[in-house]
Amino acid sequence: MIAQQTLKNIIFRVVLPKPNHTLAYSIIKSALRNENDEAYTAYGMRVAQNGTILAEIRDISTNPAAIQKLVNQCNRLHLSIEHFYDVVEDFVTGV
Repeated sequence: MIAQQTLKNIIFRVVLPKPNHTLAYSIIKSALRNENDEAYTAYGMRVAQNGTILAEIRDISTNPAAIQKLVNQCNRLHLSIEHFYDVVEDFVTGV
């Protein structure tokens, strides 16, 4: 997986975060198929506010522990949604 591949898996909703409301990042699990039509399980992230999904990236890694660690960091640091894609891109590229 490379950063350009994750771009097609990003979904941004029209709903924008409300000021002074905490965003919640969570891990998501997807059953996908690779270019050889082989099944694999991918883990990604979702960001929501008051139950409304604002954005998600489904195929970040096949390592759930690494994604859970990233999710925990985003929640602990109260990551702004404006930085969501950049943080995931840095994670994927190893920055």
